[in-house]
Amino acid sequence: MVKPVENKYLLTRTEYGIYSEEMKRPGTTVYNLPHFLYLGTDISVERLEDAVRKTFEAHPYLKIRLFADENGYVYKRQEEGDVEIDLVDVPSKDFDRRSFVRPFELLQEPLYRVMILRIQEEVCLFTDFHHIIFDLTSQMIFYRDLSRAYQGEALQKEEKTGNDVSVEEAAMRETVAFAEAREYYRSVFEGIELESVPFQDRNEETEEVEVFDYPVTRLDIEGVRNFSHEAEVRISTIFNAAFGYVLAGLANTPDSLYMTVFNSRNQEMADTVGMFVKTYPVYCNPVAYKDCREYLKALESQVDSSRKYSVYSFADACEELKIHPRVLFAYQGKLVQNHYEFNGRL
Repeated sequence: MVKPVENKYLLTRTEYGIYSEEMKRPGTTVYNLPHFLYLGTDISVERLEDAVRKTFEAHPYLKIRLFADENGYVYKRQEEGDVEIDLVDVPSKDFDRRSFVRPFELLQEPLYRVMILRIQEEVCLFTDFHHIIFDLTSQMIFYRDLSRAYQGEALQKEEKTGNDVSVEEAAMRETVAFAEAREYYRSVFEGIELESVPFQDRNEETEEVEVFDYPVTRLDIEGVRNFSHEAEVRISTIFNAAFGYVLAGLANTPDSLYMTVFNSRNQEMADTVGMFVKTYPVYCNPVAYKDCREYLKALESQVDSSRKYSVYSFADACEELKIHPRVLFAYQGKLVQNHYEFNGRL
């Protein structure tokens, strides 16, 4: 790992964006990533605790701390101490899970919490990582390695860490590649003045829905796959194109502007934990094309270019190009995983 002087790392633009948003909303838990892993009654608490420690040693980036220097600039510092694990006895299985999810004091404490809960005869592992250091892929990596460590396997320390990514990004932003990325974003998004908000409530009095899970039962999945193959575009492009089209209609405009995300990991980061999901804007103008296939091809080309030039961050685009997409659409395909295998069982 490349270490700068004084163990002082810049936040990536993605990490800083999350930090900045949370500082605007003190006390929020929107960037917490809590998970309860129920392990049954035949689990050794001592082995589990040891497995957690070994997993953290394999992924030391989870121990980073944030600090502000004398000028108020926020940096990361790699900590080398032992991981903090709390053992908690819970008297009833009907405990309030929400009470375990608390806001993080970003400059005052680690960006993780680990508790081993003894709930009567059952053992449950509770983890809560801040989104600055963790994403969904990191969660899958963490629980995969935790299971391996519990079963006695030796874990391989990750070769590339989030601190290495910070160093690389900072260097890249000083090159001609960053200037090229800025020029691309200007060519697509400069001058777009859209908010694209459905059912706009200017008084912001509309009741907010925290979670809405709607199972799609009338979608011909095989038909979508066949059309994707025939049109030579990704399935994600089809859903993005459909979303942009519907959003434009709900906003009563011919075009739409929203934001989406992608996993910026490469093969070198396959086993790296950190926050590597990047946000980027998407502009849809379906009426500008002669047919659906032309619209899909153009949108896929835009998405590919936006990802290619992602060194120019979403924050850069918002600040310099004065665009303000307010709706996020994320097509995750098979990425979502709520259950993890542990010790050979789900």
